[in-house]
Amino acid sequence: MKRPWLTFMAQGIAGLIVLCAAVLKFQGASMSVEAFAALGMEPTGRYIVGCLELLAGLMLWSPFAALGAVLTTGVMCGAVIAHATRLGISMVSDSTSVAQTSLSPNGLALASLTLVLVCAIYVAISRRKELPFIGDTL
Repeated sequence: MKRPWLTFMAQGIAGLIVLCAAVLKFQGASMSVEAFAALGMEPTGRYIVGCLELLAGLMLWSPFAALGAVLTTGVMCGAVIAHATRLGISMVSDSTSVAQTSLSPNGLALASLTLVLVCAIYVAISRRKELPFIGDTL
């Protein structure tokens, strides 16, 4: 790790966002329920993904941050695929004009998952020596 402060900051950002997303899934936030209903995975898929996010978020704040980053990367790649195939990518809400451009809930989710994905990949690369079976070879 050449820049440990940057790695710790990326871990904190990714961990916080992933834990918040897990809590929203467990609470049954309307955005999560609608997204998983559109995917045909409501409620079981929402709970499974929420558990994976909870585990990944806690691992990012523990000595197992490298494994948490890999798990987070996998979950976020699944979210990107879901947005690209079924949920769609809308960055501007339908009710706003061009002058009042803002992120729709779907666009905000896409922006936050992109941030988490970038942070998780950075943590996984910077802490790759800590990964079992991989750390010795890279």
